[in-house]
Amino acid sequence: EYKIIRESVDARRGIFFVYTIQLDATKNEIKRNTKIQYTEVKQEKIPEITKGDIELQHRPVVIGFGPAGIFCAYELAKYGYRPIVFEQGHDVDTRTFEVEKFWEKGILNPSSNVQFGEGGAGAFSDGKLTTRIKDPLAKQVIQTLYEFGGPEEITYANKPHIGTDILVDVVKNIRKEIIRLGGEIFFGKKLEGFVHENGAIKSITIDKQSYDANVVVLAIGHSSRETFRLLHKSGVALRKKPLAVGFRIEHPQILIDKAQYKENYDHPKLKASEYFLTHMPKTERGCYTFCMCPGGRVIASSSDFDQVVVNGMSYHARDLENANSAILCTVVPEDFEEHPLAVMEFQESIEKKAFELKSSRINIMSLFKNNRSIPIFCQFIRTKNSSWPKANHHRTML
Repeated sequence: EYKIIRESVDARRGIFFVYTIQLDATKNEIKRNTKIQYTEVKQEKIPEITKGDIELQHRPVVIGFGPAGIFCAYELAKYGYRPIVFEQGHDVDTRTFEVEKFWEKGILNPSSNVQFGEGGAGAFSDGKLTTRIKDPLAKQVIQTLYEFGGPEEITYANKPHIGTDILVDVVKNIRKEIIRLGGEIFFGKKLEGFVHENGAIKSITIDKQSYDANVVVLAIGHSSRETFRLLHKSGVALRKKPLAVGFRIEHPQILIDKAQYKENYDHPKLKASEYFLTHMPKTERGCYTFCMCPGGRVIASSSDFDQVVVNGMSYHARDLENANSAILCTVVPEDFEEHPLAVMEFQESIEKKAFELKSSRINIMSLFKNNRSIPIFCQFIRTKNSSWPKANHHRTML
């Protein structure tokens, strides 16, 4: 028997599909075919979860139901801990309605949007499953997503991708299993405070109601600024972390396909092509593309009023007309004052400045509706630096 372990496309000298196949066979059977390069498979050991020796007084609480919260709650439920989950956003079906209302009419729900709610930001931004770390748990995550409704190809694709249209059902299926195993999930519930003594958590406050708790997992994502401010005010130790900032570029998918596949760009067996670009200038500030979305869309992703954020996403088929990618530059904690929230506040300030620029050129709603963010932003930038090309020339370049 055999199964596909990895599939990729090599387009450097012609087009080749490259496969890694796992075979159940003896060494002698393999050696008869000298063309096969083989390695004996050693079973990877999944790190065991070490249980504590003190019985919990209260059920564990998970704050947030994005990717981290979902998998945390699922593991706790599998081991019989019956976790309680609080998520400030809504379930993924309600979120879908709220997000579409935001995109079509500009009506934002700051508690439930592209960034907050069941599934987290990933539920509305592509569902790419790539990481640069080597960890056996990565395979376990992908296998779990497959078991709950993800396509089989994610178990072997070189750069696995679910797609927003499929991911929303996967997320719902995992939620149902957590509940079946005894967990409880509450949507529209926001963390407002907590009590801790001698380094130990005692209770939390959710919508003015107090809950006793021994263990609280904060799976809140990077956009939960109110929670980070609450933690800082309450004396919890926080530290700055590096991040990357930039903008999103959009271009016809056919340009990328032709650049990668040449005359084979429209072959039916070839999927929409991807790219990755990186540059290290003399300043040693890494510039690179990130979250490249073949055949996708640029989407408005703001989670607060008077701020502009965009993201990229693709459906499973990746068959829309345009591709898009983020172009980013690294920002390090040393760039800022010692305040632990300084990097977060820098990020917030950029989003506010982007919103303030709307009055100089164009109504911000056209940005949200038409997903034409990059040419618009280049026009804004040009007004600050007259030596740049005119906006219509920049649009051609993009």
